[in-house]
Amino acid sequence: MRYFIVLSIVFFTGCDYGSFDKDKRQIMAKDYIERHLSQHARDFDIESFKEDTINYMLDSNFSNVITYSLNYHFTDSVNRIQQKKTTVLFTPDGHSIITSIDEP
Repeated sequence: MRYFIVLSIVFFTGCDYGSFDKDKRQIMAKDYIERHLSQHARDFDIESFKEDTINYMLDSNFSNVITYSLNYHFTDSVNRIQQKKTTVLFTPDGHSIITSIDEP
């Protein structure tokens, strides 16, 4: 019984199956967008996001690029609320950001 408890603890605390990868990418995308806003922007908040995969990009060497489209708003330097949508492109393994595309 002792061995079962020890093995259970090791199994549940020592293994990362990537269950939090989506959450990590969402946080990375949010931080990336926030860093690229004007330093006078405030009250930044994500309204919605969507994850998708692009199977092939013509201008890139990557295939199966992971994308996160985020709708967000912030208050600019003259106190106007700005609503924006940006798509953040990740490498196929999801660990690095390639670039972002602002949508009109």
